[in-house]
Amino acid sequence: MNATNNELVQSFKNYWAGSSNKPTGKLQTYISQWRQFHLQKAILFLILTVALIRLSWFIWKKYFVRRKELSGSGKFFSILEIFTSLSGFLTWIIVIANIQGFINPYSSLMTKIIPAADSATKSIFKIMKPQIHTGDMNGKTAYLLHDFAIYHLDIAILGLITLFILLWLVIYLFKFIRDNSLPTLQQIVALSILAIVVLLLLTDLLITIANFGTFFEPDYALIDALSGKF
Repeated sequence: MNATNNELVQSFKNYWAGSSNKPTGKLQTYISQWRQFHLQKAILFLILTVALIRLSWFIWKKYFVRRKELSGSGKFFSILEIFTSLSGFLTWIIVIANIQGFINPYSSLMTKIIPAADSATKSIFKIMKPQIHTGDMNGKTAYLLHDFAIYHLDIAILGLITLFILLWLVIYLFKFIRDNSLPTLQQIVALSILAIVVLLLLTDLLITIANFGTFFEPDYALIDALSGKF
């Protein structure tokens, strides 16, 4: 998307001055471009994630499931296993973030508009915040609040899916380490990967709970967002 922050802010002000509750005009154009931008990134990082996971699984089967002694190049592949596993998880997080931006581009685009807001736009936010607080909202404020809630529901659902995948992986790794007598280096690598997955699982759990909480009570979270507190 080639729009500058000033152009985004101006499009929001023009939309606010109009009669439609849904984004129109330039703002709608920028939202469509923002959605396309996130779709392209989601596809790119999904391909990268699949490639990393396939490479990680190949190394795991070759050097861990078969329990080969690691020497020479095997030690390199042991380090590569940790790198590809961690990189695969991180790129999947980027995929989730971009899917969120694709599904709800309006709220996602607001994260660029709010920090760049000029005095006139901040005045609009000052009008919106009391409306959100009291629940007596005009159509535009209500539309943003609803989109903001769904925006967090999407990330919570994707986080929940990720949670089950990570939980399955923790169980698999725990049973594998418990049931197999691994050479020392493989055991260290397997335990390191298990520790990373457990940390990711706990982090994902907290983020998922927080996003479900925002979905059920989006009011104060949106007020904080309009105040620049992300």
